[in-house]
Amino acid sequence: MTLTFEKIALGIFIIVLIGFNSFFILGQQTNDAASQEVTEAAAQSLQVQSISEAQARSIALGVAKGTVKEIEERTHNGVSYYNVEIEDGQTEIEVMIDEKNGDILRVKRETKDEDDDEVSSEELQTVIGRLTEEQAKELALEVIKDGVVIGFETEREDGRLLYEVSLRAQGDVVEVEIDAQTGEVVEIEWGED
Repeated sequence: MTLTFEKIALGIFIIVLIGFNSFFILGQQTNDAASQEVTEAAAQSLQVQSISEAQARSIALGVAKGTVKEIEERTHNGVSYYNVEIEDGQTEIEVMIDEKNGDILRVKRETKDEDDDEVSSEELQTVIGRLTEEQAKELALEVIKDGVVIGFETEREDGRLLYEVSLRAQGDVVEVEIDAQTGEVVEIEWGED
């Protein structure tokens, strides 16, 4: 009888052992599935959606009051951003907003000078000893070797006649400001108006 009892006890032990193993195996599979769902949900939450132009406008107007004149999508050093220009009476405000997360990268305020204004082509013809538009473009291309001219403006700042040559170089917009009388490169701005 002891042998039969040992066989029965051994059978029960094997059945319990198989039951525990099944429980742990099935439980582990359930935990793996739940863990995978949590991992996928976390990955989706980490994927950041780009903000819209309307959201960029709203963010910029939260920083500066006025009228939005222009919104442009730009990229500089691999960072995509919105450049929002706002005008408020005598102040021009430029707000740069990260396109990925809506962070404000930079706010630039400039007081508009009454002396600063665009120069008409008729007025430009009366200026003696000035560079031509082509000469100004050539100077800008000497400074930004791999650039392509995409725009040209003439303006007067503090009584000084300036040419502003816009170039596209290295995937960005570059503006080269040149004194129309002397040919001196006054300013170079990457990624901004």
